[in-house]
Amino acid sequence: MNEVWVIDDDPFAAKLTQRQFAACLPDSLVSAHTDPLASSQRLAKDGGHNIDLVVLDLRMPAMDGITFVRHLAAASYRGKLIFCSGQSDQMLSAAQQIAENQGLYVLGSLPKPASLEAVKVLLKREQSMTPPPTFTVSRDDIVRALNRGEFVNHYQPKVALSDRRFHSVEVLLRWVKGTKTISPEAFIPVAEQEGLIESLTHGVIDRAFADLAGWSRQGFSPQLSINLSTAGLNDLNLPEQLLGYCERAGIDPEKITLELTESKVIDPASRGLDILSRLRLQGFNLSIDDFGTGYSSLAQLRQIPFNELKIDGSFVAGVSERSPLQAIVNSSVRLATELDMTIVAEGVESKADWDYVAGAGCHLAQGFYIAKPMPGQAIPVWADLWREKSRG
Repeated sequence: MNEVWVIDDDPFAAKLTQRQFAACLPDSLVSAHTDPLASSQRLAKDGGHNIDLVVLDLRMPAMDGITFVRHLAAASYRGKLIFCSGQSDQMLSAAQQIAENQGLYVLGSLPKPASLEAVKVLLKREQSMTPPPTFTVSRDDIVRALNRGEFVNHYQPKVALSDRRFHSVEVLLRWVKGTKTISPEAFIPVAEQEGLIESLTHGVIDRAFADLAGWSRQGFSPQLSINLSTAGLNDLNLPEQLLGYCERAGIDPEKITLELTESKVIDPASRGLDILSRLRLQGFNLSIDDFGTGYSSLAQLRQIPFNELKIDGSFVAGVSERSPLQAIVNSSVRLATELDMTIVAEGVESKADWDYVAGAGCHLAQGFYIAKPMPGQAIPVWADLWREKSRG
């Protein structure tokens, strides 16, 4: 049985939080701990190997939550962490960043007292998150996986907020190694560093275009979003190569959106700007992904002809309850609207999130509330179910 520790020096708050998590995790042993110093000493002895989740307050006189995080990291704690505190959203965000910087797996944070619905939403989010990799990947590992065909595409749907119509899918690369599925966070940086990203990207495109052609034969043809690595934007022939893919598959380039992560800066003097501009001229859509997580947002929008903006999921999940997130979403929508861009809200995890981003003026939604990423063959079945659900 998994153990869950609720750590809060206020006995009443600790007991209330314990009850909320026990209701959501009936198969777990949820216990309340009001002495953070004693809890940290116990963790130091055994590393918390039997603890699956720690729910941690921040403001505790005996030992504050930031200090407790240091003790968790020192004990090599490998379970999950949730902050539950009455501190400001900025403080909660800072605590989460501090914990992640020390290699801890943070599910997120909750206001205190946390509602039962908020706890359910956050725990549900875990199913769409991937913990930090506990293994290393080498160049040879990736080459062998390429040769063995271990890389596969999964697809996450996007739907229109105005009428719930199924609009498009984003291609998400997965590495299936036996019974284990390895997330991109573990191998993409290595592939970029070792010059293998182009091979991975072309494999993604081959499989995606084949799946898109198959869906078209079944009577529906969603738009397709593909992630491009800025590390791969060196080949000046890329626009012609992608156009060739489209021509051979009979696909209009306007049905294809190429997503680039905003946190990866594109040097305006590099080949990347040349390549992206020509892709846009050929009809491909360009999306700035994870908007707001980098330091060059406005510069990127000025330099590159993006026509879609994706608001990062960290600003969308829980937006209905947090005014700082609302300010970020609203300002992003205003900016994108002024620039005549399609606006995608990613990380939509609840009906409340959906309602908020719809009211804010976003056009498309993507996230766990709509669908998890799935293999290509599952998309037609999901589309039929979504259509029936939307009619009801």
